[in-house]
Amino acid sequence: MEKTCPRCGATFICKEHEDIRNCQCASVRLSENTRTLLQTRYAGRCLCARCLSEIEAEMAGKAGGER
Repeated sequence: MEKTCPRCGATFICKEHEDIRNCQCASVRLSENTRTLLQTRYAGRCLCARCLSEIEAEMAGKAGGER
């Protein structure tokens, strides 16, 4: 199913209901903190893999700065 990323507006193919293991987002590893942020900010909406990667990098940078 084609979707639009609510963060950047890019269109992407989502396989959430077809084959989640081969969905574009399955290649992105997310921390628990990032998952919590996404659930709060984008509840029930899919983001493109690029945005997921960017958000994870931002969260990792913040976590690294807290040391």
